[in-house]
Amino acid sequence: MVALPPSNNSNPVQSSNKNHVDLTSPEALNEFFNGRDDVVGIDEVQIVGTSIFIDRCVNFTKKTNEAYNQLNKLASSSSFSLGAVNSPEVLIISDPDCVAKLKAAHQHNISITSKVSDCSTSTIQHVPRRIVGAARFNSDPYVQQMNRFPVTLQERKHYFAMNRIGKDDVLCKYEAIRYDRAFCSYRSLASLCPNGHIDNFLLLCFYRYLFNKCHPSKSKKHFFFSYVGESILNNNNPDTRNPTIVRNAFEGACSAYLLWRSNFLYFPIGLEKHWFWFVVCLRDKAFVFLDSAYGENSMYHKAIRNEMVNNFTSLWHEFVTPMMNRRIAFESFDVLYPAVPTQDNCDDGGVFTFKFMEIFTPGTQMANLFSSADILNLRIRYANEMFFSPLNSCDKSFVTDFFLHEDNAN
Repeated sequence: MVALPPSNNSNPVQSSNKNHVDLTSPEALNEFFNGRDDVVGIDEVQIVGTSIFIDRCVNFTKKTNEAYNQLNKLASSSSFSLGAVNSPEVLIISDPDCVAKLKAAHQHNISITSKVSDCSTSTIQHVPRRIVGAARFNSDPYVQQMNRFPVTLQERKHYFAMNRIGKDDVLCKYEAIRYDRAFCSYRSLASLCPNGHIDNFLLLCFYRYLFNKCHPSKSKKHFFFSYVGESILNNNNPDTRNPTIVRNAFEGACSAYLLWRSNFLYFPIGLEKHWFWFVVCLRDKAFVFLDSAYGENSMYHKAIRNEMVNNFTSLWHEFVTPMMNRRIAFESFDVLYPAVPTQDNCDDGGVFTFKFMEIFTPGTQMANLFSSADILNLRIRYANEMFFSPLNSCDKSFVTDFFLHEDNAN
């Protein structure tokens, strides 16, 4: 603010006309203010304080956290001023009656939690998780889908070498993968070639690969060999019935991790040159069929669904129920067919079963995670992951140096 000296002229209009001063130029301003002590200059403005937005946010967040911790009896050691924040939380904390009620409720929750945690030997009851259904529109049909499973040029080169070896009449008999007692030849590994039908021995090695990758005690999953699931399906056939296979499989699985403490039991079924999964969800109380080709209302599943469920229930009660000393009410389990990606030929069912094993949970929308367009890249990735796994004890130089030997031979 600029304070001009008062005028002695009683007529301000006349005075302003006679003593008019032009203050629009810098030179006139300097001449006018030079030597005048009664003018308050701009340079005399004092800064009394600063406020930074980041500091205000940090301070507000700190006060909010302290108020939340006070409500949940997790009070921090820092000081807290009730007058700093005007919020309902502060009003609750400042009221002695409300604090007493909150403390009583907190102690009640602690007592309930301690009772549950003390019962470590008993089975904790979980609410069954529902199977998530597909939305009407899973994605924008006008947006091009990204490559969800990219592969490198080196992986393609190794994949091509494996297929070349697997199709050779002599080299195909050599051992390609060995995980402890599970092994397969290059002929079985080459079943991952484009449009190849997955070999039974390769499927067995993949189960062992997942077993070693994540033990059932951590994954809460048990993967059974295909002949176990087929033995359950054919349990009513007197010519092919062999309950000893199922009993040995159940006892062997329990030696690794108790079956009734697991969440999922996976049984692959190979029927009419097609692979699908029969999954027993113990925690979620459901029998789930994962099939990329046949649906719930197909004649394929109508012929085997009830038989598979009933045979599993009877064999479980025969071999497992005596070990666990209690009976699971399988009669209350639901039979479900979740929405899964579908195959567009008759040979990709095995690759779909591989992916189902990895990603299936009741809350997983598998149709959004992969599709038939990803199968070729999945074949390449599975071949490389299984062959070059540190768990594979076979010589890997046979594949890595394949093209080098071929060039030397030429």
